[in-house]
Amino acid sequence: MERLVAIFVFLIPLLVAKSAFALPDISNVNTRTVATNLELDGDGQTGTYTVLVADVTVDSPSAPSYTISIPAGDLTSGVAPVIGFQVAAVTSGSAPPTTFSSNWELCSSQEEDLDIYIQYTTATLQDPGTYTHSLFLSAVDNPGSC
Repeated sequence: MERLVAIFVFLIPLLVAKSAFALPDISNVNTRTVATNLELDGDGQTGTYTVLVADVTVDSPSAPSYTISIPAGDLTSGVAPVIGFQVAAVTSGSAPPTTFSSNWELCSSQEEDLDIYIQYTTATLQDPGTYTHSLFLSAVDNPGSC
């Protein structure tokens, strides 16, 4: 019986602390049609491409700040070599980014309108076909400021 009491002692404070935070609001997610027709080369040459793939608005009106994260990944077709990509985001309407990373993050205390980009490099003899990947954007409240 002592174990059960100890569990409740730890669970109650966690539940109370958790309810003080609200989830950030991710809205206005618009994917770009250009993301469905990515350049693949495959003709004995290789190329590096930067492509705008989505627009998104993130806000958390009931928390002091929040962190947005977007991990990189691989475009896959199931048979051909994968195409790794990096990610970055800039303020909506800004010039495309020049720096990309494997896990892009931003800590903010205000509404953010972002353009999300990927950058990838094709193989010298990249097989044609349908390559897919879903980007996952997470927004987490911070209990304090950035």
